[in-house]
Parts: sequence; C-alpha cells; structure tokens
Amino acid sequence: YMYGKGTQQDEAEARKWCEKAANQGLPAAQRIFGTMLRDAYGSPFRDLGKAREWLAKAVAQGDAEAKLELAATPEPPPTNSAR
Repeated sequence: YMYGKGTQQDEAEARKWCEKAANQGLPAAQRIFGTMLRDAYGSPFRDLGKAREWLAKAVAQGDAEAKLELAATPEPPPTNSAR
C-alpha cells in the first residue's frame, strides 16, 4: 500500500499495517512508523511525541537508520498546562 505496487497506493492503509508490524517489535517497522507519525503520512496530523517514542524503540534495538531519523525529528512543542 505504501508504494502502490500490485495495488492502489493508500497511505492510511500503509500506516495501519506498518503500525501492526511496529507493535510486533520489528525495528524497521518501528522506524518507518515513527517517520510516518513525524511526517503526517496517512493522517492529517503530525505526532512528534509518538514519532520520537517509536524511533527510540527502533534505536534501542540497534536500528542505525532510526538513530538518524530520531536526530532529525524535532521535540514536540511544549504544552501550556496552566490553562
């Protein structure tokens, strides 16, 4: 679904399947899912906090590319909890 090979490209479907693989503990899937969250792939919203969490999981399992992606992912903006 991600590249549309053999099927219609569908970002939301690609994201769904990537999340399932990431939840199974696959470092490459964790890295890819983290970048999807960071880049709002298959969703109208970015989630930098969750993106960093998934990328950190992949880094912890030795995924070198995830280290680069984590460094390229900004910290989420602070929330104003005083409101």
